[in-house]
Amino acid sequence: MRWVAGVAALAIATFAAGCGTPYNYMTPQEQIKVDLQDARSAFQRGRGSDALGELARATRRPGGNEALRRFLAVEPEIRVQAIAAARATNPDGADTYALFKALEDLWSIAEAGLPESLPDAQRVDATAVNAIRSGRIRFESVPEVKHIRAFSNPDTKFDVLIDAMLNAKTPSPGLATEISRTSAVVQNHPAKRRFEERFSSRGWSVEELRALQGAGLPRVADALAKAESPISSEHAPLVKKALDAITRDLKDPFSVRYRDVYLSKPPGGGDVICGELNAKNSYGGYNGFKRFYSDGVRTGLDDREQERHVFDLVWHDLCAHQAGVVTGVE
Repeated sequence: MRWVAGVAALAIATFAAGCGTPYNYMTPQEQIKVDLQDARSAFQRGRGSDALGELARATRRPGGNEALRRFLAVEPEIRVQAIAAARATNPDGADTYALFKALEDLWSIAEAGLPESLPDAQRVDATAVNAIRSGRIRFESVPEVKHIRAFSNPDTKFDVLIDAMLNAKTPSPGLATEISRTSAVVQNHPAKRRFEERFSSRGWSVEELRALQGAGLPRVADALAKAESPISSEHAPLVKKALDAITRDLKDPFSVRYRDVYLSKPPGGGDVICGELNAKNSYGGYNGFKRFYSDGVRTGLDDREQERHVFDLVWHDLCAHQAGVVTGVE
């Protein structure tokens, strides 16, 4: 037992001698020094994103911005590595936490001492915006909305949030509240018309969203899932042409099941049929419902064979302008 106690005491003494003052008890200047040393070590291990996080951590201490500028000035190799790591940042498919951590880190170092990474911060900012717009990320799950610099423009923010509401499977009170709040500072925004056209049969306006929270919100969800204005018969040829085109290359086109199919009228013209489909694979089983768009010429299926962010961008451009539901397809 004495031997064990002696070894434990020696280990504790060695740990204390090697580590010195615990990080949380250091002065800000000492913490900055440790952060920059950790960044250097992370770069040496090839952990670029971790290194950027350490550089960003240093900027959040008093005097951190100046310390980072001095550090990068005397460490040109670290500067080159930091620029490369910023350019290699790829948040596509990342979870919400990873996406917004990368965004916060990039803005921090871009504005503190590495302006070369500003385009990368803007790129990741756009990725976050598109993820919210498409419904891939719920607005309520965003850790710090202030890190989305695009939202500093109320018109941009309102446009994105309206699309987030229209693309949501389940609308949320927080999103409704934020739309209502933002609508007070925008004037005659086209997104208001998109919202009101979608809910015209119910007589809802953007300004009434706050009243539709709580017990009323399920009615919003129901309206989103079931638009109440079927398209006219004049669009039947387009529907047939579009569905024939999207099913042409499927393993078993006769097994296709559809849901939530609707007509979209993009601002640039050219009606598009959008919705979800499910079809059998080579083994005779269904793969699950996937989004699609088709006008008989342009087609796209969210089958992950193409890059997800590309599909999301096209989907938003073509399918975010619902003009009526397509009935008679199951």
